[in-house]
Amino acid sequence: DEVRGLLALGHGAARAMGSVGYRQIHEHLDGRIAAADLAQRRGDVTEVERLCAAAVGAAPERADLLDRWLDLCRRRGGTVAWLEGLRAVATDERAWLPRVRLGAYCLGEGDHERAVRFYADAVATGTHGALTAALTDLPRAGLAKQAVALVAGRYDPDRHGPWAGLALLDACTACKDTVRGKQVLDALFMRHRHELRNHLQGCANRFMQLLARREAELSV
Repeated sequence: DEVRGLLALGHGAARAMGSVGYRQIHEHLDGRIAAADLAQRRGDVTEVERLCAAAVGAAPERADLLDRWLDLCRRRGGTVAWLEGLRAVATDERAWLPRVRLGAYCLGEGDHERAVRFYADAVATGTHGALTAALTDLPRAGLAKQAVALVAGRYDPDRHGPWAGLALLDACTACKDTVRGKQVLDALFMRHRHELRNHLQGCANRFMQLLARREAELSV
């Protein structure tokens, strides 16, 4: 309950400053981080954790803040406290990264069903990072089909960018989803960027090899 209260305090502060602007919110966060650094130099671990929790509540999508706070939780109470912290912050509607971390933990434990649910909750936020994480982590665990099912209907090339698209194309190739793969490939080539040429060509080649094998199978 205390952890949730601190997270809520940070969230409330961020919402109160929402109309002020991004820069002011992060200046406020920088102030909390500086205060946490001072408390750490004094050896006041309890105060450091309190300040870091409030900072995470204000910006749960920031990996640097989340990792620092979770490390403090782990030092205090091991994996149990680490998981409690993640579950607490994951209830925030912006918290795609904590949900991804919970999903990754479940993958490591072999609990694929729960992992997919956590990644689905992360993808539901619609953020680029959530989509890319689902398309990277799930296929590595042999769950490419589930990754495509979660992301394909949400992916917007203009909003989420080409890297998520490349990961989606690779996932389509892995689970042999040629219909969705063609759609993604067309969208990526239409928005071709020179700096992605090698990456796009590699993903496209793998997908075209899949299409060639499919056509060969059908012609037999």
